[in-house]
Amino acid sequence: MPGVPRVLPQPAVVKVARTLRAPVRPEGAH
Repeated sequence: MPGVPRVLPQPAVVKVARTLRAPVRPEGAH
């Protein structure tokens, strides 16, 4: 997919990691 960088910003990686590890909660959403 062109235009999509391989390395994502640290905050984005951490956010995705938390979403995958922990269940999605309204409190943790924002």
